[in-house]
Amino acid sequence: TVIVLAHHDSKSQNLTMLQRGALTVVALVSAGTFALLAGLQALGALPAVASWLAPTLGAIGAVALAVLSTLRSGNESPGGVDNAGSLAILLELADRLPETVDTSRTELVFLSPGAEEDHMVGAMRWLDKHGTDLADRSVVALNMDGAGAPGRSVLLERYGLGRQFSPLLSRLARDVAADRGVRLRGVLMPPAMGIDAIPFVHRGIECLTLSSGSLDRATLAVHSCRDRAEHLSPEVLERTFRLAEEMVQRLAASDREV
Repeated sequence: TVIVLAHHDSKSQNLTMLQRGALTVVALVSAGTFALLAGLQALGALPAVASWLAPTLGAIGAVALAVLSTLRSGNESPGGVDNAGSLAILLELADRLPETVDTSRTELVFLSPGAEEDHMVGAMRWLDKHGTDLADRSVVALNMDGAGAPGRSVLLERYGLGRQFSPLLSRLARDVAADRGVRLRGVLMPPAMGIDAIPFVHRGIECLTLSSGSLDRATLAVHSCRDRAEHLSPEVLERTFRLAEEMVQRLAASDREV
């Protein structure tokens, strides 16, 4: 079974993606460094001249957490990059893949969960309902999120403190990309960020996410009223579609159990 998915819900937030990411990093780094310096100070191993560092870092971390606590979600985002582009790719794959894949030996599932923006609830509920049916077969999943944003193709390969989503699918994606002359950038999703691939991995199903983009206005507009479909790149949409299509075709043609 190969599951291809892309969530269909969207949301707006009062803090931009860049602000959220920066504040999360500041809070984590400040907390870790504060704990280290406080421990050194308690042991008398911290020079007196640096005694101000621990409370200063603690204050910086507290301010970052205080600002993050104001984060609120709304319904003002049109959801262009997040996640209409990925949905377009999903629909095209659902139209074309059954014609090129032997569905007598490979089951194709095309899934568009809701509530991804609300703690991945849609994906979790789908797995609750169908997880037992999938338990006795070989299953992988290919997720698309933010695909179509102008810029380089991206693999969301790791999350949290460095856990891999799918070594198998990462290798496959890189092989397909190399054959097609596509440059890929592997990305670590920092703690406190969610994506539909996470519930699948937690249920023992390898799941890799295809995305795209760079720090330009299209990506920075995500989760805001400015996230319009006009930001999507037809070239990147096609590139991601071709990459996903060939990945599924190679998985279906392989005799290897995953």
